[in-house]
Amino acid sequence: MKPDGSVGRSIPRIDAVEKVTGEAVFTTDLTFPGMLYAKVLRSPYPHARIVSIDISQAEKLPGVAAVATWENTTDVPYNSSCSEANPPAVPVEDEQIFNRELRYVGDEVAAVAADSEETAMAALQLIRVEYEELPAVYDPLEAMKPEAPAVHPCFLGNNIAGMAKLPMGDMGQGFAQSDVVIEEHYKLPVVKHCQLETQSAVANFTRAGKLTVWSTTQSPHPLRGLLAKLFGLPASSVRVLNPPYIGGAFGSHVGTSAKAEPIAAALAIMTKKPVRLVYDRKEDFIASPTRHSGYITVKLGAMKDGTLKALYLNAVLNTGAYACAGPDVTAVLGVTNISIYQIPNVMYDGLCVYTNTTTAGAMRGFGNPQGNFAVESTMDLMAEKLGMDSVKLRLKNVMTPYAPWLPPYPCATVGLAECIERGAKQIGWERRGKKTCGKPYKVPESAWRRGRI
Repeated sequence: MKPDGSVGRSIPRIDAVEKVTGEAVFTTDLTFPGMLYAKVLRSPYPHARIVSIDISQAEKLPGVAAVATWENTTDVPYNSSCSEANPPAVPVEDEQIFNRELRYVGDEVAAVAADSEETAMAALQLIRVEYEELPAVYDPLEAMKPEAPAVHPCFLGNNIAGMAKLPMGDMGQGFAQSDVVIEEHYKLPVVKHCQLETQSAVANFTRAGKLTVWSTTQSPHPLRGLLAKLFGLPASSVRVLNPPYIGGAFGSHVGTSAKAEPIAAALAIMTKKPVRLVYDRKEDFIASPTRHSGYITVKLGAMKDGTLKALYLNAVLNTGAYACAGPDVTAVLGVTNISIYQIPNVMYDGLCVYTNTTTAGAMRGFGNPQGNFAVESTMDLMAEKLGMDSVKLRLKNVMTPYAPWLPPYPCATVGLAECIERGAKQIGWERRGKKTCGKPYKVPESAWRRGRI
């Protein structure tokens, strides 16, 4: 950044030398004397119950130090996002390190610690599991139907893990006062972080009862409390550390790094040796949280002059097999997206729904991008319906400091109008679609291309 505050001057990266020379240390680089290597056996079914599991042959394989399953590890329930929720709400604790009932393809069945990754992989092939396959559901709208198979017992409704309802004003009156009302429906895709470093952890448990974990977590302190709870240890006996570098995260390591830390810790406690667990890329895709997919409905009402009178926002998010950060993401989607514009009558209905798919959790924006995509797409459609410039429609209604809004705290400062104005100027918004001398403007071959929708 230049002294005048403008952007445009490159500055040296403080980590450049270590990274290009390979000297930078990540979790996957950590080694300790006598360290063991862990691998995980995962469910081949989207929904199944373990009838029986035989680990005897795996335990006999030379080099195998321990085999962990639901039968010989802690069954304390927890929430992998380390969410404390917002009182009086409480986090949904529906996960265990290993489960007897498996809820998605990739759910953890067992884990092996051995003297090499090759030995651990070979041991996985020797574990004999008898499964009872159960009915599965994959779409959140289908999952809420009374006849849909239950992923978890839920008191809010079939497969509903969480909900948020945020009203302000009178929706009926707001739409009645509107000259134009449009309603649009959007389907959200699954998105994966694909951070460069996969989920990983190294755990060490001493004979004095001290547990130390190094991992890719973005939440070392909350994770410390979670591990203490899981293994019945005083918090003073648990340390959670990051190595000098983490190879990206973008929300994928909020709380636990999938289950890398709990599994590595369980095996370290069993063996009293350091244990390293590193997910391969396939595991990272199928067994660590994604961004929430689902469905969003936006109903928007406006006067002929562009004044917005009412907004109804509905989201049905697919949280997958476990709640994780889903209830929090559902609430944040609503709060952030009904607070962009000054609209006197708003209503948000949000549902977080279980399915037999990979768990969804935190990803950059934490629900805001999904809702923003839907709301802003609808704003463009409203501008088209009104015959109004879409930038002007936004500037007419954008939130201003201390204007009424739904969150329980004042909006003290807003820079959105300035951002829209400067952005429009920088991309030449006013010149879009115009012709030069009666002919379309021809871009020189050497110039940068620019596109607008």
